[in-house]
Amino acid sequence: MTPTVDARFALRKPEPGDYAQLTRWISDAHAAQRWAGPNTPWPLDGPGLALALHREQARPHALVDATGSLIAFGEYYFKPPAIVRFARLIVNPARRGQRIIDTLILRLAAEADRHGAANTLELAVFADNAQAVRAYKRLGFGVCKGILGDDIMTLQRAAFH
Repeated sequence: MTPTVDARFALRKPEPGDYAQLTRWISDAHAAQRWAGPNTPWPLDGPGLALALHREQARPHALVDATGSLIAFGEYYFKPPAIVRFARLIVNPARRGQRIIDTLILRLAAEADRHGAANTLELAVFADNAQAVRAYKRLGFGVCKGILGDDIMTLQRAAFH
């Protein structure tokens, strides 16, 4: 099955309220650190999360519905020589299982393509996150031989051009 972009959703730069919404999707310190990295503080608040997520090279984006409500969030950044790395991908827990991740990744890839040339798309996922691993494989990502650790898999695919 070819992944498709859901036209009901739009990609935009995150707003302060989006970060506050994200904090409600993350249940505890362990979940926060799995999603955003080991140095993520807990508990989270909107401004604190925005500050904790800030990285100079990262380009964060919010996926919103027609009402402007946040339904997913993700970042991308460029890695030499020609790789777009997706990071901190998350879908509203109430909307999971609806293939929203497809639209998020396709839109992020298109946005990245406007800002730089890449021939490879990459992301990392915890190996025990079976639902996410299935979704990424459905989108054509395959497990790389190099694994970040016992629990984290790196997946890549050719760019969608």
